[in-house]
Amino acid sequence: MNATTVTTATPAPLDLPFDLDALLADSLAAKAEAAKGKAIRKTLATTQLNSAERAELSEKLALWETKREWTPKANVLVLATQQCLSCGSLHTHIVGTFQRQSHRHSKIDRWVKPEVSASSNDLPKETKEEVTQVAMCFDCKEQFGW
Repeated sequence: MNATTVTTATPAPLDLPFDLDALLADSLAAKAEAAKGKAIRKTLATTQLNSAERAELSEKLALWETKREWTPKANVLVLATQQCLSCGSLHTHIVGTFQRQSHRHSKIDRWVKPEVSASSNDLPKETKEEVTQVAMCFDCKEQFGW
């Protein structure tokens, strides 16, 4: 009978560009944060709370949602323009600077006041103009007896 010799080599350690333990810890932390958010929502929906407790939990939920559910997409300069139906002129003023954020699970965007200056981050800059029509403007108000 022929005897065959089988040798087994110890595999070389993997040279991965990331730490598996750190990835696992991050994943578990994210799962724990999601569970906290879900628990707060459930408490708000099913538990009788006084106004101070409700306000505190609502604030915690809003912070959690902002951190986990909303992604900053752009710095936005919001303009309000009125178009006069009398003379046809346009009057524009700046409403303010906001941050456009997209929701992680839906196609909803929201515009919120940024916590830091809009020029302090690398987000793209956008302009959002809201146009409304008015019966008269400041320039032609005297024609209507004002």
